[in-house]
Amino acid sequence: NILKYRYHNYSNFSRLAVEFQSSPDYQFYFPNSEKLIINLFNTKINKQKLKGKYPGEKLLKSIIFNTLKPNKTSLEINLNYFIPKENIKIFTLKNPMRLVIDFYKNYQKEFTYQITPNIKWIKKEIAQNGSCLLFNELWINKNSKAYLKISRAFDKNNTREKTSSMAKRKNALAAINGGFFLTKGGAAGLVILEGKIITPPSGKRPPRTALGITSSGLIIIDKIILKDNKIYGKDTSWENVKEAIGAGPRLIKNGKIFLTIKEEAFGEQGNNITKPAARSALGITENQILILTVSGFRSNHTQGIKLPLLAEYLKNKNIKEAINLDGGNSTTLVIKNKIVSFPPAGKNKKERKVATAILIFDDNDQILLPQEIKISILKNVLSSTNIKGKNTLNLEAEILDSKGNPVIDQTPIILSANSGEITPETAYTKEGKINFTLKSSRSADSALIKIQTGTIEKTLKINFKK
Repeated sequence: NILKYRYHNYSNFSRLAVEFQSSPDYQFYFPNSEKLIINLFNTKINKQKLKGKYPGEKLLKSIIFNTLKPNKTSLEINLNYFIPKENIKIFTLKNPMRLVIDFYKNYQKEFTYQITPNIKWIKKEIAQNGSCLLFNELWINKNSKAYLKISRAFDKNNTREKTSSMAKRKNALAAINGGFFLTKGGAAGLVILEGKIITPPSGKRPPRTALGITSSGLIIIDKIILKDNKIYGKDTSWENVKEAIGAGPRLIKNGKIFLTIKEEAFGEQGNNITKPAARSALGITENQILILTVSGFRSNHTQGIKLPLLAEYLKNKNIKEAINLDGGNSTTLVIKNKIVSFPPAGKNKKERKVATAILIFDDNDQILLPQEIKISILKNVLSSTNIKGKNTLNLEAEILDSKGNPVIDQTPIILSANSGEITPETAYTKEGKINFTLKSSRSADSALIKIQTGTIEKTLKINFKK
């Protein structure tokens, strides 16, 4: 029988300990990225007499005991945010007999995808001390066939449109949300298209930083002013700027942190954006352009990073000039018509409509991102373990690009199953293929496996033989 449970929160991990009368017979699996199920065989539970201690904590959302059969109980553990399976350790201790689950909260995962020969996407998840962030970086080669353009919502003033909608409507390869907007719709700052001032800088605020694109594709970041119906940069010439949006504050200047929060009235006396929030930014190096989003794992508007940390992150990437874009719930990055800036806990959140977006194009039509997943079962054998009914399947997945060719080597593939044990959880392609195994849960008839890579995923039902 289950006697009681205790939960302790330590600096780098949390521990759940369930006490039993005798050694537990158990099996566990992960139905999704934020849930752990432990099936307890030959086990009874009296919920009326079960005592437990569970202090509220950022990681664990709930602990639920369920009676499935007279001698079978399940322990359902729901998490507030995703942590990798390898960060969860399950083992037993004696005197008294306990089933122990340790959740190590800190981790960092990074995946790199080549979108085209000129554009690279780095996706990074960082969890530290209860703060979880999703970083997305697009690195675009300068002096290539890749280029940026500014888009207005529905090509009009005084309205708003989703960033993903603008990207799809303009057939862009990728897109990030742009500058700030008015509640009634339209841009709250500078917009230049085809060399014409569509929306002037706000006259109610001091000069703010803007992003300009010249006719040759050169990116300019500078504080601007409007004079005699012309835009002038504080340190740069805007004579050849054909497209631009206002945003701010400035983050990096000449390779050094250069925060202009107070000067541009972004502090407490203006549009206060100094609290932690999701962020969108654009930076440039000598040879590349960086498009960056940083998203909070549960709430883009209350979780994220402060502007000084954003500036420090960019400086460590050797960025020479950088500008902050609209953030919070506006933060959106789209790649191949899929939003990639939503974290795991934010999959069901609604995309905010914005006034402007920065679109990314590449005239090189060689799209290297994964486009198709094919799965085949290589072997289905009865396991040699002494657990009756447990199967081991050897599987192969082939990953193809948009032209039906194998994706480039070392393309990351993320694997999961709603039942049983899948190994490895992350694989990297060789000649477009990966191999992995799936071990069934006890007496399981089937399992759903999910394969994710780049912007696509595939789910397949696998039936185990008896």
